[in-house]
Amino acid sequence: MMKRSKNQIDVSVVVPVYNAKKYLRQCLESLLQQSLDRIEIICVNDCSTDSSLRILNEFQKRDVRVKIIKNETNKGGGESRNIGMQQAKGEYLAFVDSDDFFAKDMLLLMYEKAVSEDADIVVCDYVMYDDQTGKHFECGVPLWFADRWENDGCLSDLNKLYVLNTVVHVPWNKLYRCSLVEQSKIKFQDLKYMDDTYFCSMILLVANKIVYMGKKIPALVNYRFNINSQSSNQGERDPIAPYKALFAIKIFLMKRPELHKYLRSFFDYILFYFMLSLGQLHGESQKVFYDFVKKKGLKELGLVTNSNSRFRSKSGNQQLALLGKSSYSQESIHRYMAAEYTHDLFVELQNCGYRCALWGFGKYGKAFWDKCIEFCYDLQAIVDESPLKQGVQIGNYEIQSFMTLNVDNIDAIIVTNPNFVKGIIRQVKHRKKDLRIIDVNSYCRCNIPFSECVY
Repeated sequence: MMKRSKNQIDVSVVVPVYNAKKYLRQCLESLLQQSLDRIEIICVNDCSTDSSLRILNEFQKRDVRVKIIKNETNKGGGESRNIGMQQAKGEYLAFVDSDDFFAKDMLLLMYEKAVSEDADIVVCDYVMYDDQTGKHFECGVPLWFADRWENDGCLSDLNKLYVLNTVVHVPWNKLYRCSLVEQSKIKFQDLKYMDDTYFCSMILLVANKIVYMGKKIPALVNYRFNINSQSSNQGERDPIAPYKALFAIKIFLMKRPELHKYLRSFFDYILFYFMLSLGQLHGESQKVFYDFVKKKGLKELGLVTNSNSRFRSKSGNQQLALLGKSSYSQESIHRYMAAEYTHDLFVELQNCGYRCALWGFGKYGKAFWDKCIEFCYDLQAIVDESPLKQGVQIGNYEIQSFMTLNVDNIDAIIVTNPNFVKGIIRQVKHRKKDLRIIDVNSYCRCNIPFSECVY
């Protein structure tokens, strides 16, 4: 990175741009309207073939803080971010994808937090905006982890052991100290798919001080999903890219003895990442990834040696066994995802005596539903806010919205994605204050006591 004059620029914002004409104006407007004035906006045009470059030129004429870098060849999002980082002159560094946008005070609030806490990294909550349905969901770290984090003031060494399993590994909801990035020499990978996993994971582990904006601060980033231009739709171009990211993380960890304490968290992260990747890949690409993991990936990632102490999660060894012995099929993938929800979980659910509804019928919700059938656990209802799912019949249940749910017959809502708990709990408590939320993922994946996963 280039040397910076003291206090010249507070935050450098790197924006990789490729064929983003539909959303680029909103993204750039959100940056020009930031209440933090001393910023630079580094836009890396990755050989766009639409009108993205023309839009960038328009904004550059409007504001001298906008800088444009033109890649001579198409390099992808990861390499474009690296190129932008090399030109950054700010004290801190932020990233935003060209189809996302920041809240007006995002950079000011996060920069003030970073300076006051002398933090290497600041993390904020975010909003997921469904481009197909118009629905939006407020997301954050699991609430049990947020409470520990806020009580620490920053991540303690003990609670940092959970960071790979709790903090979403994306660049756009964080502020990074530029000198940390420069000294660590950690960069984004040159991958067609999941190019940010390595950077976002490893930079968390080498940071000395990570602070959180807090549960009471509204979400500051708007992340748009379900759009065709996202790199998450590019898995077919390189279906084993998730393995490449994980293997790079393993190599990094093994070379740094002081980071070996994170290996258990990393092995659990591998199994979660497999679930995430299998849920995003489709058809032949999904089969290629599954077969590669089974035949080669497990061994190279260090997961072939059976050890009950290898995982922190309750389900790790069972999921690993399923991957090792099951040939590719949709049924084997369903079994693998459902194995996360253990017998112990359903004993806890039975013992608590709550009448429960399931919130969300995506890949994690479906996996939980499979286990409900296996363990003969009766739900009261299934809720999903997607209009595309509402009205669909699942067994004896018809999926409905939360607003149509009869909350008089419900004691608790089961949530399978802990990142959604923050937004869900607001809706739930607004209708019925004593209605509880149960974060089953944190219980199973992070081995948190059941009582700490009920809100």
